Amino acid sequence: MNRRDFLKTGAAFIGAGVFIPPVFHKALLVLEQQSLRGGPADDGRILVLVQMAGGNDGLNTVVPFTDTLYYDARPGLSVPQNDALPLDSKTGLHPVMGKFKELWDKGVVAIVEGVGYPNQNFSHFVSMDIWQTADPNLKLADGWLGRYYEKHKSESQAPFLGLAIGGTLPTSFRTQAVAIPSVQNIASYQFQKDALGSSIAAARVQALLSLYLERSSEIGYGPLFYETILAAGSSTTLLQDANVSYQPSLQYPSDALATAFRIVAATIAADVGVKIFHVAIGGFDTHANQLEDHP
Repeated sequence: MNRRDFLKTGAAFIGAGVFIPPVFHKALLVLEQQSLRGGPADDGRILVLVQMAGGNDGLNTVVPFTDTLYYDARPGLSVPQNDALPLDSKTGLHPVMGKFKELWDKGVVAIVEGVGYPNQNFSHFVSMDIWQTADPNLKLADGWLGRYYEKHKSESQAPFLGLAIGGTLPTSFRTQAVAIPSVQNIASYQFQKDALGSSIAAARVQALLSLYLERSSEIGYGPLFYETILAAGSSTTLLQDANVSYQPSLQYPSDALATAFRIVAATIAADVGVKIFHVAIGGFDTHANQLEDHP
């Protein structure tokens, strides 16, 4: 159920005297006060960010195979000119990137080179923060997508606006105004139960929701509490259902990246309105073992 349906159905049920857990009444009032105007036409596009965590070697990924400076500076690390998969007369992909080359040949891949910022700080961590906040001066606390969520949350009918696959929320998604779920494992992404039984577990969840929704939405972080508990409730249910109903046409490998992509695909297939996803693959600080590890 998306935010608009939740508002309309919930308000109608309350008006008709149909029972809705009291814990959601205040949440409905908050949503009612929000501007839920129609968003821009949905053209079907979805953004999936794949973060290659670490300091990936861009020059051995997109190889300048006609540049003598490249080979002079890297006598032991460079990709031989004849091994590169040519993109044009000057650049080519690393030889293990054959699948990317196929996508390039189909015209569905674009490559942007030379991305950086003035007076570079050579710390991976500072550079990551600059990239994910889109702020070279690091004066902004929220991520660039977090600011996008804040600007467009009232236009969206989705129950939650983005989804990060991993143990922590990436800085690019960070915002103090919108709750974005971060999921590492679908099976564990739900209100946990134990041997006390389902009735006790349901009462525990009810108590938790009551605590979150107790405070007035006008005070401090009240609106964020409402957003968080609504996103938690809706995302746990929707993602569990999406995972069960998803019938992939291929066999996913068992590695972490493939598992993350399966969650993304299942969510897209469920058509719940989520348009931005983040997954990460680590290990790109290859350092001394570059020739063996980078491929």
